This record gives sequence, C-alpha cells and structure tokens, in this order.
Amino acid sequence: MHAVANLTMAFAVLATVQLGRFDFPACEILGFNIYFFFLSAFAWLNVTCFHVWRNTVRPTTPSSPKYLYWISIAYGYGIPLTFLTGAIISHTVPGEHLKPGIGTNSCWLSGEKASWIYFYMPITFVLVTNIIMFCWTGTILWKTVGSNFRQSHKLKVLKTKYVIGNFVFPNRYLHIR
Repeated sequence: MHAVANLTMAFAVLATVQLGRFDFPACEILGFNIYFFFLSAFAWLNVTCFHVWRNTVRPTTPSSPKYLYWISIAYGYGIPLTFLTGAIISHTVPGEHLKPGIGTNSCWLSGEKASWIYFYMPITFVLVTNIIMFCWTGTILWKTVGSNFRQSHKLKVLKTKYVIGNFVFPNRYLHIR
C-alpha cells in the first residue's frame, strides 16, 4: 500500500510540475518532493520483495509482526529520507562538487551525471537487490515444487483413472449377457 501511495504522490506532483509553471522556490520544493516520493516508492517495492523472500526462504523465523512493520516503515521512509537529506545538503552547500541542481534549469535533476548519481544509482541498487531476492525465492520454490510435483502428478493420474474408470465408463463393470 505504501508503494502505491508513494507512486501516486510522485506522479501527482510530477503532473503538477508538467502542467504548471513554477518559479524558483516552488519549483525546488516540488522537485525534491518528486525525488522523495519516487525513491520511497522503490524502497517500498524493496520492502515488499523482502517480505516475499522472507516468507519463502525463512518461513519459520519467529518475529513480531509489529516489529517487522516498524522496521519496514524505517526502511521504506528512512532510506529515501537519507538520500533526500544528502541531496538537499549537497544542493545547498557551496562548492564545486556535483550538485543535484533541482530547481535551477527545471524542477528535476539537472544533467545526466546528476541524474545518475542522485537518482539512478539508488534505484539500481534497489533493483539489483530485488532481482537477487527474486532469483533466490524462485530457486527455493522451484526446488520445493519440483520435489512435490512427482508425488502430486502420480496422485492426479490415479484420481483421473478412478474418475474415468468409475464414472465415465461405468459399464465396464456391468456384465451384460
């Protein structure tokens, strides 16, 4: 739910920026909001992927649902807040370092290099983590389903033989003379 809510907010603010014309302070604030909500949406997708991985790979690991909820909240909003804080500090501190440039040329990151450093790298890290957990989960499921498949397949064949033998062709047991 948090991922969808953050993605909705990101696209709502992005649509506002695309449809309107904003000056310096408003453009900067809206740009940092877009940045936060997009990073937060990806962080929450990572949280969702983690929960699927955890329930598949370690289903018997005991932990309180309330504890997991607060850890998820801390990760889902804490990581984007950390990146947002770093981007704001980098944006406001004078110097020759690479700045995000939100609000200078547009209401988004200025330049390809800034986009890669401040936006695509964190998202790439999250996506790589999701792919690793997805492959791990798929491997576990494949092993589990593969071992159970042979047994369930034999049972299905027996059930089919029973149904066909007794209900579809019941006259094989009737001896008509």
